[in-house]
Amino acid sequence: MARGVLGGLALGVALGCFQSAAAQDRPAILPTRDVAITYRASGPVQGRQQQQDLRVAFTAGGKLMRVEGIGGGGREAGAYVIVDHTTQRMTMVMAQDRRFMEMPANNAFSRGFLLSATMKFVRRGSETVAGLKCTVWDITSADGNGKACLTEDGVMLRGSGIDGKGAILATAVSYAPQPAALFKPPAGFTRLEIPAGLGGRPPGR
Repeated sequence: MARGVLGGLALGVALGCFQSAAAQDRPAILPTRDVAITYRASGPVQGRQQQQDLRVAFTAGGKLMRVEGIGGGGREAGAYVIVDHTTQRMTMVMAQDRRFMEMPANNAFSRGFLLSATMKFVRRGSETVAGLKCTVWDITSADGNGKACLTEDGVMLRGSGIDGKGAILATAVSYAPQPAALFKPPAGFTRLEIPAGLGGRPPGR
């Protein structure tokens, strides 16, 4: 449905990278100011290792996030995902079809990169990625081990999944105000209804 532009790689990598963790003795995960990051992501898609460029935009505090693929016909031909961390709702926009649908922000999309308060974090020095300094953290969970490099203001510049199968690397970071229009479906797009039992909203809401 999303025509492959934002498939399992984009969702599995990008959504999981930005789940929040407890603040004490742990890195800041969500950006504290508006920012847009371009990543080179790699990971398994349908049994094959693939790469994809992603653009991830945040509003200050990480309340809203937008993830879109780069290439594959461009933004207008692709799909992108908007996540509201406050409501834990996710909107997938299919730009080529001029349609969108809303659903819960399902953690199934974020396996392999999920950071949570139950994980252990250990500092491992610092690096410079995309011209910015970041702190390297080893991450341990019940599912395995991972690694991430995060700036003091909560931007992930490099990460490897705890399943060892996926990774992201920032290639550009822009601290600039993010327009509100980026975080909502465009006017005139048709909303697709999904059954309430699958996470859709009841009719009329």
